[in-house]
Amino acid sequence: LRLGMESKAERQRRGLLALNEVPAGRQANVVSVFERDRQLLEYLDGLGIKPGSLVEMVSRNVDQTVTLRVQSKAVPLGSAAAERVWVTLLPVLEPISSSQQSRSS
Repeated sequence: LRLGMESKAERQRRGLLALNEVPAGRQANVVSVFERDRQLLEYLDGLGIKPGSLVEMVSRNVDQTVTLRVQSKAVPLGSAAAERVWVTLLPVLEPISSSQQSRSS
């Protein structure tokens, strides 16, 4: 494995997804940022988008941007930056229906 030199296909085989591909309403854990531009890395870090952080895709917008929720804040991000951030999707938790809740009396 060439550290930091993985192809997009290799990352996808490992189950990673580019941030701009995350469906609206889903949460994801940031695994890595594949970028050499120090300014972009510092910008993403300042937004709280770094390995280990939790992000939620609020919307994928018609102007090629995405809106994320990071640390309870809405964060707009361009697709060029979002496609350099690789994440794993968190499982969707199904709400517990009232018939499934235990009734204690």
